[in-house]
Amino acid sequence: MSQLLKIVLIDSLCAGAKAELVMSGNTSLNGTNGIGKSSFLKLIPVFYGAAPGRVIRAGANKQSFANWYLPNASSFIVFEYTNSEGQPRCAVMHRSGESYSYRLVSSTWKPELLYIDPAAGLLVPAAELQGHILRMGVDCSPELQPMHYRRIIQYNTGNANLDAVDDLSRRKMIQTLRPSFSLAPKRKDFGGIDNVTMAMLESGHTFEGIKSTMTEILQQDNDDPSQALQSISGHAFRSLIDNHAGLQIYERELKGRISELDRLREQYESGTRQLANHKQRALLMVEDLRTSQQLNSEAMADVTREASEYEETTLKQRDALATERGTIASDLREAELQVKRIEDQRAQYERNGLEDLLELDARSEELLAQRDQKQQHLSQLNQQGIDIRLLHEQRTQAAKDSATDLREKTRCRTDADSRALLARKEAHDRYYSALIEDTRNNQRIEMDELQARQQAGVAEHSRQQAELRLLQSLTVLPEAQSELNAAQAAITEQRAVCDEHKAACKALEVEDKQLHEAQAALAASYQGAERRRENLKQNQEELVAQLNASNDTLLGFLRKNHPSWTDNIARLVPPRVLMRTDLNPSLHTSLVNGEGNSTGADLTLYGVELTLSPLSAPSFASDEDIKAEIASLTDQIQACDIELNSLKKQHSAFEDRKRQLRQRESKATQALSQAEAELASRSDLLTGIHERARAQYLEQLEIQACGTNEAAERLKQIEEEIHTLRGDHGRHLLELRTTGELAGKDILEEHEQLLESSRLAIQRIDEQLKKELDQLEADKATQLRAAGIDNSVNCRLEAEIAALGREIKRWTDHRSIIESYRLWKANVLPELGNRQAELIRWEGERDRINRAIEEFERARQAVIAERNIRRKALIEEGNTLAEQMTISQRIVGQLNNVDANPEAGRLQNQKAEDIEAQVSALRAEREGIHKRARATYHEVTTRYSRGSLQQTPHGGEIDQIAAQARQAAEDYELAWLHASKGLREHMDNFHHEQRGKMIMQAQSLAIKLCDSSDKLDILHKSILTLGRQATARAQAVLGSFPPIQKFEFRVTSRIHNLSFWADLANFETQYRRWHEMGDGFEPTALFMDAVHRIERQIREGAFGTDISKCFDVSVACVDQGHLKVANNNQDLVNISSDGLTKIIVSMVFVSLFELLRKDANFQMVIPLDEALELSPENYIALVDLFNQRGVSMLAAFPGGAPELLKQFPNCYTLKRRATGNGIEVREYLNDESDPLDDLNAALAEEMETLA
Repeated sequence: MSQLLKIVLIDSLCAGAKAELVMSGNTSLNGTNGIGKSSFLKLIPVFYGAAPGRVIRAGANKQSFANWYLPNASSFIVFEYTNSEGQPRCAVMHRSGESYSYRLVSSTWKPELLYIDPAAGLLVPAAELQGHILRMGVDCSPELQPMHYRRIIQYNTGNANLDAVDDLSRRKMIQTLRPSFSLAPKRKDFGGIDNVTMAMLESGHTFEGIKSTMTEILQQDNDDPSQALQSISGHAFRSLIDNHAGLQIYERELKGRISELDRLREQYESGTRQLANHKQRALLMVEDLRTSQQLNSEAMADVTREASEYEETTLKQRDALATERGTIASDLREAELQVKRIEDQRAQYERNGLEDLLELDARSEELLAQRDQKQQHLSQLNQQGIDIRLLHEQRTQAAKDSATDLREKTRCRTDADSRALLARKEAHDRYYSALIEDTRNNQRIEMDELQARQQAGVAEHSRQQAELRLLQSLTVLPEAQSELNAAQAAITEQRAVCDEHKAACKALEVEDKQLHEAQAALAASYQGAERRRENLKQNQEELVAQLNASNDTLLGFLRKNHPSWTDNIARLVPPRVLMRTDLNPSLHTSLVNGEGNSTGADLTLYGVELTLSPLSAPSFASDEDIKAEIASLTDQIQACDIELNSLKKQHSAFEDRKRQLRQRESKATQALSQAEAELASRSDLLTGIHERARAQYLEQLEIQACGTNEAAERLKQIEEEIHTLRGDHGRHLLELRTTGELAGKDILEEHEQLLESSRLAIQRIDEQLKKELDQLEADKATQLRAAGIDNSVNCRLEAEIAALGREIKRWTDHRSIIESYRLWKANVLPELGNRQAELIRWEGERDRINRAIEEFERARQAVIAERNIRRKALIEEGNTLAEQMTISQRIVGQLNNVDANPEAGRLQNQKAEDIEAQVSALRAEREGIHKRARATYHEVTTRYSRGSLQQTPHGGEIDQIAAQARQAAEDYELAWLHASKGLREHMDNFHHEQRGKMIMQAQSLAIKLCDSSDKLDILHKSILTLGRQATARAQAVLGSFPPIQKFEFRVTSRIHNLSFWADLANFETQYRRWHEMGDGFEPTALFMDAVHRIERQIREGAFGTDISKCFDVSVACVDQGHLKVANNNQDLVNISSDGLTKIIVSMVFVSLFELLRKDANFQMVIPLDEALELSPENYIALVDLFNQRGVSMLAAFPGGAPELLKQFPNCYTLKRRATGNGIEVREYLNDESDPLDDLNAALAEEMETLA
């Protein structure tokens, strides 16, 4: 029987001293409160394997276990006990640095184990303890940690229950020490006895202690769900979720984006190729433009030379015209001067009154005669005595003679002047008639020239109008239409080429689809064959393991020690149980002693007799059958390998075809891209040609309209010139005619004036004669009336003579002027008309020469304008060429990082601006493609960088491709260009492979999780069974106490109520549905949702549950007629009185201990603190029940009632030393006999009988 016998404390709680407490039987500790009884009680769970740190927790007010129980290097605690075979053993605790350690010794306790000199109290140092004991011939273990000690003292299960021990050497050491030092029998364990003892001490006996003990009981026959579930790696589920998410992301998002990226790459490369073509064309255009610029410079030089030659030619003509115009101008100025001089002289003469003077000159003789006559008359009047009648007759005759003379002179002068004027008039008429005729001839010639120009203008205007109407009926110029037709024909031809390439690409797509479907079927076949091979390999490995089963396994043990196992055990026990190494099998004594039926057909199993002959012997019962099965499996595996190799070859062939197809697709796509690029280029060229043709057409239409308008304007101008010339000619002729008529009229008027003047002079002479005669008659009458002289007459005569004298003096003073005026009027004034006619003629000549000069200048300007147009055209052409050159060179500069394509040729009628527009469009498009591609590439490369997706195969593969692209790319910005092709060509195959791996990963996890679910279901059934057993035992124990009625200890399984159970059941359902779909199908969305839920449960720690969370306990009893149920600690405290509650809980723990101990021969020590809380009779009954059920008690109370102390054969008292330093332990001996002992013994026997 295994039990604790003694506890020895050296320099521990009894500082500097040794104390021994005997534990065989009931033991009591007495002492005042606070003296340390509880510290002694806590050594019980420490011996049973409780962690010392759990017993005493270091804190602000408490010391650690090592500092409290083992304060010095000389401190030891020794537990003497017997193992399951009754052999004495010791467990020694000692200080190890700042902590503590155990050593197990194969000996009873004796001071020599620890003392070098017991009498002197000299102890062995802890570090030398093993060597010291070994020198005594006693086995001693190395230092053991508390965890290792617990695995030894509680468990005797071989290599089982060592999951928490990672060190292989420690595992082997524990396996070696267990058979000799464990309290449990072989293949048994007492896991949880430390919890029972700790629960009896802590918290007044709570549900936590009960559940902890039940947990240990369940773990004896069931796997810990925390182990079963913790073996389900959350990382594996997260990996599956991430891998599936990676697959879904690739299929739903990235596959299209990678295709888009590859399409953008093709577009980008197509744009680059087009730019290379355009660069080549730009370079060719630069060469052509240099040649054209040279030709333009030569043409410009020719125009300049022609201009110089024309200027030399026209300079002579211009000089001749200028000379002629100068001569005409000089003659015109001379004529103007002459006319002006005559007119100025006439005006001067008129202002000076020379006509009056001329008239006075004409009367000068008359005046002289009158003066002489009057003077003579006056003289005669002054002579007295002259005969008055004679005088007056003489005077009368003299007056008449004088008048006759004057009249004759006037008539003669008038006749001469009249003849001269008439001669002048005839000469004037002849001159003007000839002048007018010459002018008309000249005007006719000039008009004929202008009308010839008008006819030419009409013809030009008609031609311009006809050309304008023709242009208006067109859309482009004829020469441009031919270019458009040629460009359209080229586009049609190129479109046909594109259609051919598209048809080829379509055919390749169809072939690729067929190849992909065939490859998918091949992959499904490969996965099925691989799965079959894995199953066969697993079966083979299991058979090999069965064939080579080690002695640690049940199968190896049976082969070695149980010859007839193939007739019985092999027929019932499955192979997985036979291969377990934690069952610690041993032969039953009947078989060891040769008893029992080992060969018969019947077998007793757990009290049930079975007839096993109907059951066939399994294959693993025979090595030959196993070897044959292994050989068969090997053949099947080889067949699978052959099939897999064949499938791999087919896969390689498919890959080769796929690679070749990719190459063909790449070439076809590149050819299509190039063809489409060429088509786009030709379309752009057609657009450019059309736009340029339309612009040229509109420009030519505008030029033609302007030309028509100019022709109309010129025609209108010519017509206006003709009209003006006719007006000028008419005015000129009118001026000539008017001038001639005026001049003739002036001559006639002068002639009339001359005649009138002659008539007036004669009339004046006659009137003057008449006056004189009248006066003479009057004088004669007066004289006749009076014969004397009259003074008034003399005065009158004197006055008349004086007036005549003044007139004569005025005539005399201006006689030279009058003569000059007479000569001027006779010789010069008649020339005025001729001079005016000459002036008009020269003015006509001036107008003619001016018109000639204007016409010359017009013709010259027309030539110059035509030359300027040519020069302007050449300049514009030169500017255009320079602009084209600038654009071309700019294009070349812009495409500096693009290599020219030497195969690209010139495109007819393509301009530099067309290339630049296309280059700008292509660069903009390529930049847009680059931006979109970078964004798409960024999405592709960063899509797996969020969260844990980066660790997925897809994420890693994309990162690797991206890293290679970054190394290959000269510019980091163009890394996508290098990566896109690899992504497109590689990721599909990689995705296909990872899809198969993900399916296998999901199946593997599902199978493992379903196995764990089965274990949980088994645990559920075990909990229900344990609950029934625990209730039955507790009822049996507590039935001895009449105050406790209808007690029930309930255990309820919570497994189906655990937070993850619904998700786990749903997972199994969804897995089954997915599995029924067959091979090759991806996990369904519902299955992945179940996986997500399981992963969340794992992440939240729900799968980290242990057995204690898989069930609930409750206590029910009838107290004073009332049913009370306790579901928690508070309810448990209030279920009854403190004493009865303590009894209930204590007996529940005893019941659980019995379930834990089962049928093992093990005497357990239970610590009980504050024992006086129970009434003596209840306490005695409780102690007796403990002892009857193989449980002894270590009780502590301040004072000992005699009737209680009799229940404890080992009594110890704790007292403080007189020095005040520590405590001492004294054994209490009671030798006095009590008269009630016999009565108590009888009562005890009676109670035992009743029990």
